[in-house]
Amino acid sequence: MKTLLPKVFALFILVFLTSKYLARPIFSDLNPHIVINEIQTAGNSANDEFVELYNQSANPLTMTNWKLTHKISNGAQSNLVSTLNGTIPAYGYFLIAHPIGYSSNTIKNIGYSSSSYSVTSDNTVILYDQSNLVIDKVGMGTPFESEASPAPQPPANSSIERISHRDTNNNALDFIINNSPNPQNSLSPVDPPSVSPSPTIQPSLDPTPSPSLEPSTEPSPSVSPTIIPSASPSIVPSPTPIISPSPTIVPSSSPLIESSATPNPTVNPSPSISPTPIPSDRILFNKFNIICKLQYSAKQIARFIFYIPKLTCTSGQ
Repeated sequence: MKTLLPKVFALFILVFLTSKYLARPIFSDLNPHIVINEIQTAGNSANDEFVELYNQSANPLTMTNWKLTHKISNGAQSNLVSTLNGTIPAYGYFLIAHPIGYSSNTIKNIGYSSSSYSVTSDNTVILYDQSNLVIDKVGMGTPFESEASPAPQPPANSSIERISHRDTNNNALDFIINNSPNPQNSLSPVDPPSVSPSPTIQPSLDPTPSPSLEPSTEPSPSVSPTIIPSASPSIVPSPTPIISPSPTIVPSSSPLIESSATPNPTVNPSPSISPTPIPSDRILFNKFNIICKLQYSAKQIARFIFYIPKLTCTSGQ
């Protein structure tokens, strides 16, 4: 039995925490719902107070057997409205106020269930639905609990109000001090969320001039003509001059050297230099029965022709 009690106790704690925290719905801007939009804790008197609700939804929402409570700083909770019934228009308001102390000209939709009920400093205001699920919760000053960090504590004749009806589940980020409270009820004009319009592009007063087309100072590239190579001229070779054979030298007691006459060759005009005929001489040595032949070979260097002698000797017949 002793070993069973700790297990039963642990199970009870687990069920309690699960029902208290995990079963709670999560409400935020992604899930439009009814939120506590503005709270005033004191005005012209200590009981000049109100709690304003706002419907974030695009459809009217009806509250049936809901309730509004508050917790003081030590965690003790008591009702403000024990049975809350009413319909809030789409993007509209619902005003709950103290039955006696409230002094604004805006008529309240419903009063606290008792004139002894009151919201004071460091309180947490909680809205429950008919299933006792927390729909919204706002802690002020140094409260017992809040959504994340608490909202600031409003001074007298001031209130805390949501910024653009947003709900990030962080009271410190969602609320600011409003020094001119303006409570609104279900007959007040609806207040749909504002949608930032797309920026309109204004035309420029000084239109940018279009650049004028300046003629290019760079000349257009000329088309190079295609060079058709001309046919290479055919070089007509000069005819080889015909050289008449030299006459035979008649032997005598002393060698006679007869120079053969150099004939004038017929040469057609040509850009090339016409070769000069090569002289040829024969020398006979009868005593030794030897015939020597003197020849010249022509060599052209640049524009000059040089004749190089060559002597060839053979035995006579």
